[in-house]
Amino acid sequence: MKGRYQRVNKSEDLPYECASVASGRSCSVEVDFAISALVFLVDVCCIDPGCDHCIMNIRKEIKFYFIFLVFLQIPFLYGQDSIVKNIEYDIISINSFRNSFVNQGLLIEKPDSIQRSRNEVGTLTDLFVQNGLFFIKSYGCGNLATTSIRGASASQTPLLWNGLNLQSPTNGTVDLSLVPAILCDVITIQNGGGSAGWGSGAIGGLIQANNVELFNAGLKLKYIGTLGSFGEAQNGIKISSGNSKCYADVRVYLQQSKNNFTFRNLGIANFPLDTLENSTFNQKGAQAQVGWRTKNGRHSFVLRAWYQKTDREIPPSMLEINNLARQQDEFFRSMGSWKINYSKISMELKSAVLTEFMDFYQSVNLPNSLTHAVSFINSVDCRIPISKSLITNFGIVANSSRADVTQYVPVTIQNRVSAFTAFQFIPNEKLNFVLNFRAEEVQAKLLPLVGSVAGEWKGNKFLMFKTSLSRNYRIPTFNDLYWRPGGNANLKPEDSWNADGSVVVNIEKNHFLINYFFTAYFRQTKNWIQWRPTVGNSTIWSPENLLEVWSKGLEHHLKADWYFNKLKINLNLAYNYVRARNEKSKDINDLSVGKQLVYVPTHYSYGMIQFTYRNFYLSYAHQFNGLRFTASDHSTYLPAYDLATVTIGKRVDYKIYYFDVFFRTVNLFNEEYQAMSWRPMPGRYFQIGLTINCNKPNTKNK
Repeated sequence: MKGRYQRVNKSEDLPYECASVASGRSCSVEVDFAISALVFLVDVCCIDPGCDHCIMNIRKEIKFYFIFLVFLQIPFLYGQDSIVKNIEYDIISINSFRNSFVNQGLLIEKPDSIQRSRNEVGTLTDLFVQNGLFFIKSYGCGNLATTSIRGASASQTPLLWNGLNLQSPTNGTVDLSLVPAILCDVITIQNGGGSAGWGSGAIGGLIQANNVELFNAGLKLKYIGTLGSFGEAQNGIKISSGNSKCYADVRVYLQQSKNNFTFRNLGIANFPLDTLENSTFNQKGAQAQVGWRTKNGRHSFVLRAWYQKTDREIPPSMLEINNLARQQDEFFRSMGSWKINYSKISMELKSAVLTEFMDFYQSVNLPNSLTHAVSFINSVDCRIPISKSLITNFGIVANSSRADVTQYVPVTIQNRVSAFTAFQFIPNEKLNFVLNFRAEEVQAKLLPLVGSVAGEWKGNKFLMFKTSLSRNYRIPTFNDLYWRPGGNANLKPEDSWNADGSVVVNIEKNHFLINYFFTAYFRQTKNWIQWRPTVGNSTIWSPENLLEVWSKGLEHHLKADWYFNKLKINLNLAYNYVRARNEKSKDINDLSVGKQLVYVPTHYSYGMIQFTYRNFYLSYAHQFNGLRFTASDHSTYLPAYDLATVTIGKRVDYKIYYFDVFFRTVNLFNEEYQAMSWRPMPGRYFQIGLTINCNKPNTKNK
């Protein structure tokens, strides 16, 4: 089910028969059981890992939020019992119905399936660059890469791994070079605010990287390998097996590159040719997940674990003579979930531990900078159909984080508790409305209430209109608050209002399929946090709530498929216009007022066409990145650049196997460019890839 609640008419459409509905009895006992389970989890939801005593005040506040949300729903439940008990509902996973509330009124994009299959073994940086969904702020191959969606900063676009926010508590960002694409089954990009559903940080948009549950999936084996220029080698293996009761899935990957490409050094007189040094990249890791469910499907349990270690050298910029910096990133992430499906209630209890360690070495004259962080996250998420046309979703998330940075950030503990609720109203097949609310408390301080209202209307089978209005926020990071020297403990959360409107066109004929959407958006962000030199000491920088940023723009996206006998043509075109300006500043001498934000291209476009004949394919992709200013007063800038990629390959199918081999040329026209100032990027380079896949379906116990 694609992010949309649906009613079904036949009991055989259900994964299991709803006993309560079939017998016609009331489900109040099941609701009472769910409420008791939720209250029990609340008792253990918020534990301070750095203290020996219980934080009773936060527990009481969690209970207050929960009781408020539950009692808001219960009058509807018992008042509408005679209606609800005679309706049969399709039981869907917690991720599906959660997204169905949060995503309403917004356009959700996915990486092109063609590019996805040929970038499965790289990082999310490689995948997003090849797909051209948005501009990537990249410091070079294997180095720091962050998002820039609709002019938002990297800390305003969270990455969710199976619903868990992976933003670092210290700096609030996610390095896309540390997320291998092989670990993600479904990747979606939401353009627009999502704080009402997912909490702090979702101002510009958010990225979701989820794993699917592999019940009844049978045996699957897959190897993906890529070799390329500059010592690039990427290898990944996926093994999974699943029947009707349980499944197991293991993925192992290894990536490395020397990145010793030649470039013209614009930081030296006469621009001589130079070779990038101190630039090797090594990454290895594994992810495992196991799942089990009861025979009637009412209870399912999933455990996931992800370990990764990355060693990378930090190459010098064009302005540096020598640089021996290096960085080691290591983390372990684990989570467990328990899903409960009854006739009138679906619920998920989730618990997770996220640990991360970073060791940054700059020079022999400076001590290593060590970062340690651990987050304990517990959540309850519940969905209840109130009537034929009204569904509600509510829950609680408790997050306790502990982090420190050697010499810069002392050992700090932050406790956060948030409660959310949503109502989805479906009066008929053409209309759909959603109302979301979220309240959060950080260190016993209540933040302003945020929420969203969204709607969708299907004019006909070809045309759909979407609209959304939301209030969003981002709390300051540990570095913002506690960095020594310069941290500012009095910072306010960034506060944003977002508005979106979209038109979607879908046309499907016999041999022709076209999908087009157009979106106009506006965002006003107040209390934008910016670091600047302190008064009286320009060597010490400190963050302040200085700016008010307005972002507005247009997005066009066209996908089309043609089928002519054995020839298939795929077309993918996109254009983004982004106007993100600083409209106000508390600093009267701020020269950035009225100017485009740094590293935000006003114009960005992407195009890809692929021809497939029999099992041979040829594709051409082209990406245009507009001019980007590198100084807030627009005194310096980076010119626009184009990147072209050509791929040719062949797929062979044999019984339960398929083999795919391709050859790719990246930066076909040998463009000389910089994504970030003074950071060289490679010219033309080559890759060859091989995929071997075995898929043996499960034919028993379906």
